[in-house]
Amino acid sequence: VGSDMCIRDRRIGGRPRELDLQDGVELSDRQELKPADIIAATKATGQIGSFRYGLLAAVEEDTDYIASDDQFYSMPGRDFGAVRVLYEDSIGAAYRGIGWISTLAAHPDADATVHAADFHYLTTSGKWSFNGQAIYSDLDEDGAGSGFLADATYTPRQGLEHKIAVSLLDDKIDVNDFGYQRRNDAKNFNYRLNWTKSGLEMIRDFKLNPFIRYEVNGDGYRTNNAFATSWNITLNNLHSIGGFVGYFPERYDDRNSFDNGTFKVRSRVFSDLSFRTDTSRPVSFFVRAGTRPEFVYGTSIESQVGVTWRPLENVSFELDVRHKDYNGWLLHQDDENFTSFNGPQWQPQLSLDFYPSSKQQLRLAMQWIGIRAAED
Repeated sequence: VGSDMCIRDRRIGGRPRELDLQDGVELSDRQELKPADIIAATKATGQIGSFRYGLLAAVEEDTDYIASDDQFYSMPGRDFGAVRVLYEDSIGAAYRGIGWISTLAAHPDADATVHAADFHYLTTSGKWSFNGQAIYSDLDEDGAGSGFLADATYTPRQGLEHKIAVSLLDDKIDVNDFGYQRRNDAKNFNYRLNWTKSGLEMIRDFKLNPFIRYEVNGDGYRTNNAFATSWNITLNNLHSIGGFVGYFPERYDDRNSFDNGTFKVRSRVFSDLSFRTDTSRPVSFFVRAGTRPEFVYGTSIESQVGVTWRPLENVSFELDVRHKDYNGWLLHQDDENFTSFNGPQWQPQLSLDFYPSSKQQLRLAMQWIGIRAAED
């Protein structure tokens, strides 16, 4: 809760707004994925007494395209701006804070503004913390919307934490021009327990993280719910074993049809098991396997293997390969029509991480994704 939802800096220099092309005129896949160039960007932060502030501004260049009719098209760039103010003190508490953020994504076709107020409170004992945020968005194309997010955390002792989170979003709120939200038109309730036990003889520590999730949309359909837990065991030799198991009861999906209706999703059980060797060594390995039941029928199997080589303390190379065997993968085709597919997916990735200092990181990554699926 704070500025995280309202600002996603990768929006700057991302894909431009969609072109309004005539019927029969299309862009190639490469043209559609073309990012916008950034003309200039600047950021300033500072503090005056108990007030902290931040300013952000960026300007994009116009993006040119060549469509299937061999004609040139241009999409004007966007202008981004954000202002953040936060007041902090510790009067009668370990921490108190109240903040405000305003953002603007300006474009000749339409502007999008977002305003939000947030609060933070940590009791003197450190056992209770409260956070909340009220958000208002106004888009020239879709109008105004609002939402509220809040969470409360109770930590009775070290290694044990209870957390409750609530989000209430109407069907008009939209911060995605500059920020990020998974969806709107939803009421979401979450409870999570974080339990860590250390000082054991046969293992180094054990972590258990069960959670309960419930979500309902504005029409009263249950769109997300789960009873699940993840766990991780760190052995005395610093190798670790992790896992996940979750029961997701029957629910309804109102997003994957792209405004063509709501459909029922069967109840499902997900599982995952992983093993990782000691990451402090120059070479470490990782392996994982899991089951992913599909919406209507079938279960896809997912696996992953990886190796990390750290020749120097501030340099590391990582090779990661993921494989997924789809069985009953349901995809929207058009209108109210869906089709299920079977087939494999391969996703290798090679990355290099370099840390010149504790505050700097350079990351280079290459990734390839290949899917060969046949209609079921």
